[in-house]
Amino acid sequence: MAQFEIKLTELDNGGKDYDLPLPSAWLDANLRVEGVKADPETKGALRFYASLSGSDVIIHGRIKTRVIAECARCLSDAPIVVDTDLSGLFSKRSAATVEELELTPEDLNRVVYVGDSIVLDDFVRDQVLLEVPMQSLCREDCPGIPVPDHIRGPEVLNEGPVLDGKRIDPRLAPLLALKDLANGSSPKPDAAKAKKK
Repeated sequence: MAQFEIKLTELDNGGKDYDLPLPSAWLDANLRVEGVKADPETKGALRFYASLSGSDVIIHGRIKTRVIAECARCLSDAPIVVDTDLSGLFSKRSAATVEELELTPEDLNRVVYVGDSIVLDDFVRDQVLLEVPMQSLCREDCPGIPVPDHIRGPEVLNEGPVLDGKRIDPRLAPLLALKDLANGSSPKPDAAKAKKK
């Protein structure tokens, strides 16, 4: 059953304001993206104005809610505040036309609807997901998952040669020596030292 629906008969007198709750239970059931879920502590809201322009319906408003994504570094919860504009152009098409529809560049900015009502559920879901970053962080300085000592390896791996102020993995030092030989210069002292080790 649709959570957000506009009946065209409601817009006959020039338009209508809508102020609807955006329940976290609805978000959880509809987000369907791994690693993203609704924040159960947040009461979201969907506010918009819908008006008719011929047979097209124009919507302008705002979505406010909060979702929880998975931190890309440490995998803990990363809260994402969603507070974004909502705007859309919905064009009426017959069911037969929708089946045979060939998209034009203008159609990419339109959402097609059939019948005497518009269901906004997928539209609202997409707008919420567009506000979730590709790589969410629980905080800007998140250090990530700590590497256990037995996986980190011996300290000697962290003591490679220095090139242009940056430490190089000592396992790559022989390649650095080859590069120096190819350029006609003798290997850098740090690289040669690492190679002997």
